[in-house]
Amino acid sequence: MGDEQRDGHDDAPPSWGRPKTLAELARARAIPFRTWCEVATRRRRAMRLRCHMDASILRCHIEGDPLGAVPLGEVRAGDLWAWLRRMLEKPKVPRAGRAEVGAHMTPASVAAIWTYVRACLQSACEAGILDVNPSRDVRLPKGRARAVGAPARRDFEGVLEPGEQAALLASLGPASERASAMVRVAMGTGLRRGELLSLCWGDVELGAEPHVTVRTGGPDGAPTKNGRVRRVPLFGLALEALRGWSEAVGRLPERGQLPLFGARANFTPGDYALVFPGKGGVLRHPPASALRLALLAAGIERRCRWHDLRHTCGTSLVLGWWGRTWSPREVQAMLGHSSVTATERYLHARETAVFAAAREMRTRDAQETWPPGGSSVYRGARASETGEQVKLFVIEVGTRKR
Repeated sequence: MGDEQRDGHDDAPPSWGRPKTLAELARARAIPFRTWCEVATRRRRAMRLRCHMDASILRCHIEGDPLGAVPLGEVRAGDLWAWLRRMLEKPKVPRAGRAEVGAHMTPASVAAIWTYVRACLQSACEAGILDVNPSRDVRLPKGRARAVGAPARRDFEGVLEPGEQAALLASLGPASERASAMVRVAMGTGLRRGELLSLCWGDVELGAEPHVTVRTGGPDGAPTKNGRVRRVPLFGLALEALRGWSEAVGRLPERGQLPLFGARANFTPGDYALVFPGKGGVLRHPPASALRLALLAAGIERRCRWHDLRHTCGTSLVLGWWGRTWSPREVQAMLGHSSVTATERYLHARETAVFAAAREMRTRDAQETWPPGGSSVYRGARASETGEQVKLFVIEVGTRKR
């Protein structure tokens, strides 16, 4: 079977490798950009890169867009600028609980799509089809600045406060032991969804120094988001949940008897020894429905996604809700952020807490918000019209400052 028939494109070049003749080069440059994106997506998947959103981006933002019909060799910076403007003005697809009608795509979503387009064009350069990447001189416009006093990012609206955390854990109950354990581990460790689903017993240590080793970012063996292996300490909620779940499972396999993560594709699903397996051995999705029911039972009706359990963990550590206040560097290591800049997003919670405390202070009597003795001395100075008492007030305040 030839390459053209296998790839399913009549206008495809005879080989997806580096063109060897001028005719092959001309034919490769004449294919539509959307066709090359399909090839680049398959290549990225074969290289085991993080490409779980590539097919969706291609289908929703490339295939139906004028950019997708432009021949690969004729893609210019102007085409990319026009495409970026269309993306920034493109409305979101209305979905229950996720976006209101008329809302535009967020700059972060456009940035993720732009990264995919740049990667596809770069792969064409590496294949020898393009001499220069046309996206090299194109910079993504900065997102619109949020007005002062506007609502905070929706990314953090699902963060659960301590009282809500307790209500959620109490509402889980013994109905689904696996779902309860997964929620507790996700909240207590801040693991991403794929990291939690791919966690194996061989990387769980419940002894003297409890921790889990995060090696992959999904059940299919995909790498973590930043491509690094990290150790996440276990304490409190997560440690108790994993110990209880290991007793419920009834077995804790020996570390040396488990398959290696790099060779997972050579094993059947039943050999994975996943901490939270599904019916067929691999659990593809977390129990989001069980989480929603528990949230409703706890009286929490606002939007709260599974990923918000990770945000809840980071916010709780930064604010010291679980006892000790962690530094941004410590939270970075815990959550596996590539830079401390990503961790600093959780510092928004400090500002929110400060304004909440100020609102509480405004509801009290004004006298209670003054330093000890300050209010009475101030009232005495204001009520008096004699220079002597005003002088005493100034002397007393100056002494207190010193």
